[in-house]
Amino acid sequence: MRQLLLLSSLIIALAAGGCAASTGTGTLPRQYALTKSAQRFLRVPLGPNSIVPPAGGTSAQAKLCSQPADRTRAACFATVRTDSAVSSIVSDLVSGLTPSDLSTLYAYPSPEAQGNAGSGQTVAIIVAGDYAAAESDLGVYRSHFGLPMCSSNNGCLRKIGAAAVSAASQTGSTTSISAHPTTASAIGWAAETDADTEIISAVCPNCQIIIAEAASDSLADLGGAVTAAVNANASIINASFGALETSADTRFSSIYGNSRHIKVVAAAGDWGFGVYYPASDSNVVAVGGTSVSVSGSTVSETAWSGTGSGCSANFGNPGWEHPPQISGECQTRNVADISADADPLSGVAIYDSSLTVTSNFGHFTYFGPNPNISGGWAIFGGTSISAPIITGMYALSGDTAKNQGAQSLYASPSSAFLQITSGSNGECSPKYLCTAMPGYNGPTGLGIPQGLGGF
Repeated sequence: MRQLLLLSSLIIALAAGGCAASTGTGTLPRQYALTKSAQRFLRVPLGPNSIVPPAGGTSAQAKLCSQPADRTRAACFATVRTDSAVSSIVSDLVSGLTPSDLSTLYAYPSPEAQGNAGSGQTVAIIVAGDYAAAESDLGVYRSHFGLPMCSSNNGCLRKIGAAAVSAASQTGSTTSISAHPTTASAIGWAAETDADTEIISAVCPNCQIIIAEAASDSLADLGGAVTAAVNANASIINASFGALETSADTRFSSIYGNSRHIKVVAAAGDWGFGVYYPASDSNVVAVGGTSVSVSGSTVSETAWSGTGSGCSANFGNPGWEHPPQISGECQTRNVADISADADPLSGVAIYDSSLTVTSNFGHFTYFGPNPNISGGWAIFGGTSISAPIITGMYALSGDTAKNQGAQSLYASPSSAFLQITSGSNGECSPKYLCTAMPGYNGPTGLGIPQGLGGF
């Protein structure tokens, strides 16, 4: 029956416009999906537990980090599902999108088909503080999905500590790896560390990983960790965090547009329409979020209602952005540049041994291993997921140094991306800044990648 369904999908797709041939030109490889408008006809089905519908149609979610009132401090951008459909999962069943699912959705080679792709690339993730179990949690994730070992013993994984820069830093040595932050807004950074390392592993299993640990969640200290990652010879840097932008953010721009031209990929935010730093910096690649839905062999994506987007008040248009030529359009930096799945309802499987979720007005608290979330397995969403998907695809392409910021994306052929034309993250004017529509739009940027050709 499944073979007949896939065959019929192929016939429909061919009638709708034919198929593409290779990732090298930005077109869609035969073995993944065929596209028409905002839909893809999957050649390889997603796993049976990849997208878990909410029980009774209602989904509960919790932010990993609360949004600080102090705009000099950043929050991690990730959300975990806490509804009963997830809590009732039996201990030996892992749900959420898998590494193979992500390669199917975004049309890059699956982990088992990558060969040596990504070898020689070093991805740095920027986090606040140290999470002691990060290496062991990553080992569980990679072992479960059959990915090669990545540890400090084989040189694949490194931790580096960044010296304290800001007055808000934790007390302690400025040369050692800092303690895990304990402030209310920073309590989720441990799970953020797992989410970043595991998604990078899912997309680019041959990449080496640096965990660059800031002394606190202040923008100054996180910027110091970016500098430490640059000095540690990272190929590309992932920043899954942000703060509502202010005019003071411009002082960090030279860090993200560093002299070595190491590309930084930043999450656009998880609180709906609004502009966050560092995504608003024109020196970075800003990643928005989508929602994925599957019906039979057809998958489609819309703008995720939680993603950040908007018009920067502080950073000028770099000249290579191409927003719609409409009356009243944003004349400064537009956010976002590109997008990928970020909706917790279509979230990814992440292993975090310390995660326990307690619903409390949208936030959660750590208490230790949670028997209700499969001994550490949970379903994560947020632009903290879409950002490392894009970071990993950059690394997998092998061309992380091309142009500053997102410039090369805007110069790529249109076939490299699938435009997202429905969904919204709020109310705004002009409408394209918060509503997905044909052409460039704020929530999803140029759209979602279809293969590696756009990178």
